[in-house]
Amino acid sequence: MGRFISTRERQRVADTVAGHARSAARAPSRERIERQLIIGTLLDPSLGIIDDAVDRAAPDGALERELLFDYLTDVLFRKLASITGDGFSLRVLAETDPVDLARAYAAKAIRGGWQQVRRERTRRTIVTSSADLLTSPTAHHNLTPDEIVTQRMMAPLMRRMDALQDDASASDWDIARLQADSIQEIRGLPTVTTPCNQVRRHLMELFYDPTEAETLEVLITTTLSAQRALATGRPQAEHLLLDDDLMVLWSGWGADAVDALVGNDVREAVALVRAAVMFPPRPSEKELVEFRRFLRTLSHRPGWATLSARLARTWVAEWFTARNPHDRVSSPAAAEENRQAIARQWAAVVGEVLAFEGNPLGAGIRDAETIHRRLWRQYEYMTGLIARAT
Repeated sequence: MGRFISTRERQRVADTVAGHARSAARAPSRERIERQLIIGTLLDPSLGIIDDAVDRAAPDGALERELLFDYLTDVLFRKLASITGDGFSLRVLAETDPVDLARAYAAKAIRGGWQQVRRERTRRTIVTSSADLLTSPTAHHNLTPDEIVTQRMMAPLMRRMDALQDDASASDWDIARLQADSIQEIRGLPTVTTPCNQVRRHLMELFYDPTEAETLEVLITTTLSAQRALATGRPQAEHLLLDDDLMVLWSGWGADAVDALVGNDVREAVALVRAAVMFPPRPSEKELVEFRRFLRTLSHRPGWATLSARLARTWVAEWFTARNPHDRVSSPAAAEENRQAIARQWAAVVGEVLAFEGNPLGAGIRDAETIHRRLWRQYEYMTGLIARAT
Protein backbone atom coordinates (compact mmCIF):
# COMPACT_ATOMS: atom_id res chain seq x y z
CA MET A 1 0.00 0.00 0.00
CA GLY A 2 2.81 2.45 0.77
CA ARG A 3 2.79 5.22 3.31
CA PHE A 4 -0.39 7.24 3.75
CA ILE A 5 -0.65 10.53 1.87
CA SER A 6 -3.64 12.67 2.76
CA THR A 7 -6.12 13.65 0.08
CA ARG A 8 -5.16 17.27 0.54
CA GLU A 9 -1.43 16.55 0.11
CA ARG A 10 -2.05 14.30 -2.88
CA GLN A 11 -4.11 17.06 -4.55
CA ARG A 12 -1.39 19.62 -3.84
CA VAL A 13 1.21 17.40 -5.53
CA ALA A 14 -1.10 16.76 -8.50
CA ASP A 15 -1.83 20.47 -8.94
CA THR A 16 1.87 21.35 -8.72
CA VAL A 17 2.94 18.74 -11.25
CA ALA A 18 0.06 19.59 -13.61
CA GLY A 19 0.99 23.28 -13.44
CA HIS A 20 4.59 22.57 -14.44
CA ALA A 21 3.46 20.20 -17.23
CA ARG A 22 1.07 22.80 -18.68
CA SER A 23 3.76 25.49 -18.48
CA ALA A 24 6.15 23.23 -20.43
CA ALA A 25 3.47 22.51 -23.04
CA ARG A 26 2.84 26.21 -23.57
CA ALA A 27 6.55 27.07 -23.78
CA PRO A 28 8.57 24.09 -25.08
CA SER A 29 11.83 25.95 -24.44
CA ARG A 30 11.05 25.64 -20.71
CA GLU A 31 10.35 21.91 -20.72
CA ARG A 32 13.70 20.85 -19.25
CA ILE A 33 13.33 23.38 -16.41
CA GLU A 34 9.72 22.43 -15.69
CA ARG A 35 10.59 18.73 -15.66
CA GLN A 36 13.34 19.40 -13.11
CA LEU A 37 10.74 21.09 -10.91
CA ILE A 38 8.43 18.08 -11.33
CA ILE A 39 11.30 15.81 -10.26
CA GLY A 40 11.83 17.90 -7.16
CA THR A 41 8.15 17.58 -6.29
CA LEU A 42 7.76 13.82 -6.81
CA LEU A 43 11.12 12.79 -5.34
CA ASP A 44 10.48 14.76 -2.17
CA PRO A 45 11.44 12.31 0.62
CA SER A 46 8.25 13.19 2.53
CA LEU A 47 6.20 11.38 -0.16
CA GLY A 48 8.29 8.24 0.30
CA ILE A 49 7.66 6.95 -3.22
CA ILE A 50 11.06 5.29 -3.60
CA ASP A 51 11.25 4.23 0.05
CA ASP A 52 7.92 2.43 -0.32
CA ALA A 53 9.08 0.57 -3.43
CA VAL A 54 12.27 -0.52 -1.67
CA ASP A 55 10.33 -1.62 1.42
CA ARG A 56 8.07 -3.83 -0.70
CA ALA A 57 11.14 -5.43 -2.28
CA ALA A 58 12.27 -6.53 1.23
CA PRO A 59 16.03 -6.08 0.72
CA ASP A 60 18.36 -8.14 2.88
CA GLY A 61 20.61 -5.66 4.62
CA ALA A 62 21.74 -2.07 4.25
CA LEU A 63 23.79 -2.62 1.08
CA GLU A 64 20.89 -4.10 -0.88
CA ARG A 65 18.62 -1.31 0.31
CA GLU A 66 21.10 1.37 -0.70
CA LEU A 67 21.62 -0.15 -4.15
CA LEU A 68 17.88 -0.50 -4.79
CA PHE A 69 17.21 3.04 -3.58
CA ASP A 70 19.94 4.51 -5.79
CA TYR A 71 18.79 2.52 -8.82
CA LEU A 72 15.13 3.53 -8.48
CA THR A 73 16.08 7.16 -7.89
CA ASP A 74 18.15 7.11 -11.06
CA VAL A 75 15.56 5.45 -13.33
CA LEU A 76 12.68 7.57 -12.02
CA PHE A 77 14.77 10.72 -12.41
CA ARG A 78 15.54 9.83 -16.04
CA LYS A 79 11.92 8.89 -16.77
CA LEU A 80 10.71 12.24 -15.47
CA ALA A 81 13.53 14.26 -17.04
CA SER A 82 13.46 12.79 -20.54
CA ILE A 83 11.85 14.99 -23.19
CA THR A 84 11.94 12.19 -25.79
CA GLY A 85 9.52 9.32 -26.20
CA ASP A 86 11.19 7.48 -23.31
CA GLY A 87 9.89 9.93 -20.71
CA PHE A 88 6.43 10.55 -19.24
CA SER A 89 4.48 12.71 -21.67
CA LEU A 90 3.34 16.15 -20.52
CA ARG A 91 -0.28 15.13 -21.09
CA VAL A 92 0.09 12.12 -18.78
CA LEU A 93 1.77 14.25 -16.12
CA ALA A 94 -1.02 16.84 -16.33
CA GLU A 95 -3.99 14.47 -16.37
CA THR A 96 -3.10 11.57 -14.05
CA ASP A 97 -2.37 11.20 -10.36
CA PRO A 98 1.43 11.69 -10.41
CA VAL A 99 1.95 9.92 -7.08
CA ASP A 100 0.27 6.75 -8.34
CA LEU A 101 2.10 7.08 -11.65
CA ALA A 102 5.51 7.30 -9.97
CA ARG A 103 4.69 4.47 -7.56
CA ALA A 104 3.61 2.19 -10.40
CA TYR A 105 6.75 2.91 -12.38
CA ALA A 106 9.00 2.33 -9.36
CA ALA A 107 7.28 -1.01 -8.70
CA LYS A 108 7.82 -2.03 -12.31
CA ALA A 109 11.48 -0.95 -12.27
CA ILE A 110 12.39 -2.90 -9.14
CA ARG A 111 13.33 -5.94 -11.22
CA GLY A 112 16.10 -3.92 -12.83
CA GLY A 113 17.15 -2.86 -9.35
CA TRP A 114 17.67 -6.48 -8.34
CA GLN A 115 19.85 -6.97 -11.42
CA GLN A 116 21.93 -4.03 -10.23
CA VAL A 117 22.21 -5.62 -6.78
CA ARG A 118 23.43 -8.86 -8.30
CA ARG A 119 25.99 -7.11 -10.48
CA GLU A 120 27.31 -5.18 -7.50
CA ARG A 121 27.61 -8.39 -5.49
CA THR A 122 29.66 -9.81 -8.34
CA ARG A 123 31.94 -6.80 -8.20
CA ARG A 124 32.46 -7.13 -4.47
CA THR A 125 32.68 -10.89 -4.12
CA ILE A 126 35.43 -13.19 -5.33
CA VAL A 127 33.79 -16.55 -5.65
CA THR A 128 36.80 -18.79 -5.07
CA SER A 129 38.04 -20.07 -1.76
CA SER A 130 41.56 -18.93 -2.64
CA ALA A 131 40.36 -15.36 -2.48
CA ASP A 132 39.67 -15.82 1.21
CA LEU A 133 43.13 -17.35 1.68
CA LEU A 134 44.82 -14.42 0.01
CA THR A 135 43.07 -11.89 2.23
CA SER A 136 44.02 -13.70 5.43
CA PRO A 137 47.51 -12.93 6.81
CA THR A 138 47.57 -16.15 8.88
CA ALA A 139 45.82 -18.53 6.51
CA HIS A 140 49.07 -20.06 5.23
CA HIS A 141 49.85 -21.51 8.69
CA ASN A 142 47.53 -24.46 8.04
CA LEU A 143 48.25 -24.96 4.35
CA THR A 144 50.09 -27.83 2.72
CA PRO A 145 53.18 -26.99 0.64
CA ASP A 146 51.17 -27.44 -2.59
CA GLU A 147 48.48 -25.07 -1.34
CA ILE A 148 51.08 -22.45 -0.43
CA VAL A 149 52.48 -22.67 -3.98
CA THR A 150 48.96 -22.24 -5.37
CA GLN A 151 48.37 -19.26 -3.11
CA ARG A 152 51.56 -17.56 -4.30
CA MET A 153 50.77 -18.34 -7.92
CA MET A 154 47.35 -16.76 -7.58
CA ALA A 155 48.53 -13.59 -5.86
CA PRO A 156 49.12 -11.56 -9.07
CA LEU A 157 45.74 -12.63 -10.44
CA MET A 158 43.95 -11.66 -7.26
CA ARG A 159 45.66 -8.28 -7.25
CA ARG A 160 44.28 -7.78 -10.75
CA MET A 161 40.85 -8.72 -9.43
CA ASP A 162 41.10 -6.20 -6.60
CA ALA A 163 42.20 -3.48 -9.02
CA LEU A 164 39.43 -4.34 -11.45
CA GLN A 165 36.74 -4.21 -8.79
CA ASP A 166 37.98 -0.77 -7.74
CA ASP A 167 37.97 0.45 -11.35
CA ALA A 168 34.73 2.31 -12.06
CA SER A 169 35.20 1.79 -15.80
CA ALA A 170 35.42 -2.00 -15.49
CA SER A 171 32.45 -3.78 -17.02
CA ASP A 172 30.59 -6.83 -15.70
CA TRP A 173 32.16 -8.71 -18.61
CA ASP A 174 35.70 -7.80 -17.50
CA ILE A 175 35.00 -8.94 -13.96
CA ALA A 176 33.26 -12.16 -15.00
CA ARG A 177 36.17 -13.20 -17.22
CA LEU A 178 38.74 -12.54 -14.50
CA GLN A 179 36.70 -14.53 -11.98
CA ALA A 180 36.55 -17.44 -14.41
CA ASP A 181 40.30 -17.20 -14.94
CA SER A 182 40.90 -17.41 -11.20
CA ILE A 183 38.71 -20.50 -10.82
CA GLN A 184 40.39 -22.24 -13.75
CA GLU A 185 43.84 -21.47 -12.39
CA ILE A 186 43.04 -22.72 -8.91
CA ARG A 187 41.25 -25.91 -9.98
CA GLY A 188 43.36 -26.63 -13.06
CA LEU A 189 40.23 -26.74 -15.23
CA PRO A 190 39.74 -26.52 -19.00
CA THR A 191 37.81 -23.62 -20.45
CA VAL A 192 34.04 -23.65 -20.86
CA THR A 193 33.08 -23.65 -24.54
CA THR A 194 31.01 -20.69 -25.68
CA PRO A 195 27.75 -21.91 -27.31
CA CYS A 196 25.98 -20.31 -30.26
CA ASN A 197 24.69 -16.78 -29.79
CA GLN A 198 21.04 -17.84 -29.54
CA VAL A 199 21.84 -20.07 -26.57
CA ARG A 200 24.05 -17.37 -25.06
CA ARG A 201 21.24 -14.81 -25.19
CA HIS A 202 18.82 -17.29 -23.59
CA LEU A 203 21.20 -18.14 -20.76
CA MET A 204 21.96 -14.47 -20.13
CA GLU A 205 18.24 -13.83 -19.68
CA LEU A 206 18.35 -16.39 -16.85
CA PHE A 207 21.43 -14.75 -15.34
CA TYR A 208 19.74 -11.33 -15.36
CA ASP A 209 16.55 -12.64 -13.73
CA PRO A 210 17.06 -13.17 -9.97
CA THR A 211 14.00 -15.44 -9.83
CA GLU A 212 15.75 -17.89 -12.19
CA ALA A 213 18.85 -18.47 -10.03
CA GLU A 214 17.71 -21.93 -8.91
CA THR A 215 16.73 -22.92 -12.46
CA LEU A 216 20.15 -21.86 -13.67
CA GLU A 217 21.98 -23.89 -11.02
CA VAL A 218 19.91 -26.99 -11.81
CA LEU A 219 20.57 -26.57 -15.51
CA ILE A 220 24.32 -26.26 -15.01
CA THR A 221 24.66 -29.14 -12.55
CA THR A 222 22.51 -31.37 -14.76
CA THR A 223 24.66 -30.76 -17.82
CA LEU A 224 27.81 -31.35 -15.76
CA SER A 225 26.40 -34.66 -14.53
CA ALA A 226 25.57 -35.62 -18.11
CA GLN A 227 29.09 -34.71 -19.27
CA ARG A 228 30.64 -36.89 -16.58
CA ALA A 229 28.42 -39.79 -17.58
CA LEU A 230 29.39 -39.34 -21.23
CA ALA A 231 33.09 -39.06 -20.37
CA THR A 232 32.99 -42.35 -18.45
CA GLY A 233 30.95 -44.11 -21.11
CA ARG A 234 27.88 -44.52 -18.91
CA PRO A 235 25.27 -42.06 -20.21
CA GLN A 236 21.78 -42.30 -18.78
CA ALA A 237 18.62 -42.08 -20.86
CA GLU A 238 17.73 -38.65 -19.45
CA HIS A 239 21.19 -37.34 -20.36
CA LEU A 240 20.64 -38.15 -24.02
CA LEU A 241 17.60 -35.87 -24.04
CA LEU A 242 19.61 -32.77 -23.12
CA ASP A 243 20.03 -30.10 -25.76
CA ASP A 244 23.33 -30.49 -27.63
CA ASP A 245 23.61 -26.70 -27.76
CA LEU A 246 23.79 -26.70 -23.95
CA MET A 247 26.06 -29.72 -23.66
CA VAL A 248 28.63 -27.95 -25.84
CA LEU A 249 29.52 -25.90 -22.72
CA TRP A 250 31.51 -28.85 -21.38
CA SER A 251 33.05 -30.08 -24.63
CA GLY A 252 36.37 -31.77 -23.90
CA TRP A 253 35.78 -32.01 -20.16
CA GLY A 254 36.78 -35.35 -18.67
CA ALA A 255 35.41 -36.94 -15.51
CA ASP A 256 38.30 -35.62 -13.38
CA ALA A 257 37.69 -32.04 -14.48
CA VAL A 258 33.96 -32.34 -13.77
CA ASP A 259 34.68 -33.83 -10.33
CA ALA A 260 37.12 -31.01 -9.54
CA LEU A 261 34.41 -28.46 -10.30
CA VAL A 262 31.31 -30.06 -8.81
CA GLY A 263 33.16 -30.95 -5.63
CA ASN A 264 33.21 -27.27 -4.70
CA ASP A 265 30.73 -24.42 -4.40
CA VAL A 266 28.15 -24.50 -7.20
CA ARG A 267 28.76 -20.76 -7.62
CA GLU A 268 32.09 -21.63 -9.21
CA ALA A 269 30.35 -23.58 -11.99
CA VAL A 270 27.84 -20.75 -12.39
CA ALA A 271 30.67 -18.21 -12.63
CA LEU A 272 32.44 -20.23 -15.33
CA VAL A 273 29.29 -20.52 -17.44
CA ARG A 274 28.46 -16.85 -16.94
CA ALA A 275 31.87 -15.78 -18.24
CA ALA A 276 31.51 -18.11 -21.24
CA VAL A 277 28.10 -16.84 -22.31
CA MET A 278 28.33 -13.14 -21.47
CA PHE A 279 28.56 -10.72 -24.36
CA PRO A 280 31.08 -7.90 -24.21
CA PRO A 281 29.64 -4.42 -23.66
CA ARG A 282 28.66 -2.40 -26.70
CA PRO A 283 31.59 -0.24 -27.87
CA SER A 284 31.64 3.46 -27.12
CA GLU A 285 30.87 5.91 -29.90
CA LYS A 286 34.57 6.77 -30.19
CA GLU A 287 35.45 3.10 -30.62
CA LEU A 288 32.69 2.61 -33.20
CA VAL A 289 33.91 5.57 -35.26
CA GLU A 290 37.48 4.25 -35.27
CA PHE A 291 36.36 0.72 -36.07
CA ARG A 292 34.23 1.81 -39.03
CA ARG A 293 37.13 3.90 -40.29
CA PHE A 294 39.44 0.88 -40.16
CA LEU A 295 37.01 -1.36 -42.06
CA ARG A 296 36.50 1.25 -44.75
CA THR A 297 40.24 1.29 -45.51
CA LEU A 298 40.36 -2.44 -46.34
CA SER A 299 39.12 -1.95 -49.89
CA HIS A 300 38.68 0.90 -52.35
CA ARG A 301 36.33 -1.04 -54.62
CA PRO A 302 32.91 0.50 -55.28
CA GLY A 303 30.32 -0.50 -52.71
CA TRP A 304 32.73 -1.45 -49.93
CA ALA A 305 32.33 1.80 -47.97
CA THR A 306 28.60 1.16 -47.59
CA LEU A 307 28.97 -2.58 -46.99
CA SER A 308 31.72 -2.11 -44.40
CA ALA A 309 29.51 0.30 -42.44
CA ARG A 310 26.69 -2.28 -42.47
CA LEU A 311 29.17 -4.98 -41.46
CA ALA A 312 30.31 -2.98 -38.42
CA ARG A 313 26.72 -2.21 -37.44
CA THR A 314 25.41 -5.77 -37.69
CA TRP A 315 28.53 -7.31 -36.13
CA VAL A 316 28.16 -5.14 -33.04
CA ALA A 317 24.44 -6.01 -32.82
CA GLU A 318 25.13 -9.75 -33.11
CA TRP A 319 28.19 -10.05 -30.85
CA PHE A 320 27.80 -7.36 -28.16
CA THR A 321 25.27 -6.21 -25.57
CA ALA A 322 22.57 -3.75 -26.53
CA ARG A 323 23.99 -0.85 -24.53
CA ASN A 324 27.32 0.50 -23.44
CA PRO A 325 27.59 0.22 -19.61
CA HIS A 326 28.11 3.98 -19.34
CA ASP A 327 24.90 4.76 -21.24
CA ARG A 328 22.61 6.47 -18.72
CA VAL A 329 20.12 7.80 -21.26
CA SER A 330 18.70 5.18 -23.62
CA SER A 331 15.98 2.77 -22.57
CA PRO A 332 17.30 -0.79 -22.02
CA ALA A 333 14.17 -2.30 -23.57
CA ALA A 334 14.30 -0.03 -26.62
CA ALA A 335 18.03 -0.62 -27.03
CA GLU A 336 17.55 -4.40 -26.97
CA GLU A 337 14.69 -4.21 -29.46
CA ASN A 338 16.89 -2.14 -31.77
CA ARG A 339 19.80 -4.58 -31.34
CA GLN A 340 17.63 -7.54 -32.30
CA ALA A 341 16.31 -5.76 -35.40
CA ILE A 342 19.85 -4.98 -36.59
CA ALA A 343 21.21 -8.42 -35.66
CA ARG A 344 18.65 -10.05 -37.93
CA GLN A 345 20.57 -8.55 -40.86
CA TRP A 346 23.89 -10.14 -39.79
CA ALA A 347 23.54 -13.32 -41.87
CA ALA A 348 22.68 -11.39 -45.03
CA VAL A 349 25.62 -9.02 -44.57
CA VAL A 350 27.94 -11.99 -44.00
CA GLY A 351 26.85 -13.40 -47.36
CA GLU A 352 27.57 -10.09 -49.08
CA VAL A 353 31.01 -9.80 -47.46
CA LEU A 354 31.96 -13.34 -48.49
CA ALA A 355 30.89 -12.61 -52.06
CA PHE A 356 32.61 -9.22 -52.29
CA GLU A 357 35.35 -9.04 -54.90
CA GLY A 358 38.88 -9.02 -53.56
CA ASN A 359 38.20 -10.57 -50.12
CA PRO A 360 38.75 -7.34 -48.11
CA LEU A 361 38.92 -9.21 -44.80
CA GLY A 362 41.53 -11.68 -46.04
CA ALA A 363 41.84 -14.90 -48.01
CA GLY A 364 41.13 -17.14 -45.00
CA ILE A 365 37.65 -15.71 -44.44
CA ARG A 366 35.07 -18.39 -45.30
CA ASP A 367 32.08 -18.06 -42.96
CA ALA A 368 30.43 -15.99 -40.20
CA GLU A 369 32.71 -17.39 -37.49
CA THR A 370 35.95 -16.50 -39.30
CA ILE A 371 34.57 -13.03 -40.04
CA HIS A 372 33.80 -12.59 -36.36
CA ARG A 373 37.25 -13.74 -35.27
CA ARG A 374 38.91 -11.39 -37.78
CA LEU A 375 36.86 -8.41 -36.62
CA TRP A 376 37.34 -9.28 -32.96
CA ARG A 377 41.15 -9.38 -33.27
CA GLN A 378 41.16 -5.98 -34.92
CA TYR A 379 38.70 -4.58 -32.39
CA GLU A 380 40.83 -5.70 -29.43
CA TYR A 381 43.94 -4.22 -31.04
CA MET A 382 42.15 -0.94 -31.74
CA THR A 383 40.67 -0.58 -28.25
CA GLY A 384 44.10 -1.30 -26.79
CA LEU A 385 45.55 1.58 -28.80
CA ILE A 386 42.75 3.89 -27.68
CA ALA A 387 43.24 2.91 -24.03
CA ARG A 388 46.99 3.56 -24.19
CA ALA A 389 46.43 6.89 -25.92
CA THR A 390 44.09 8.08 -23.17
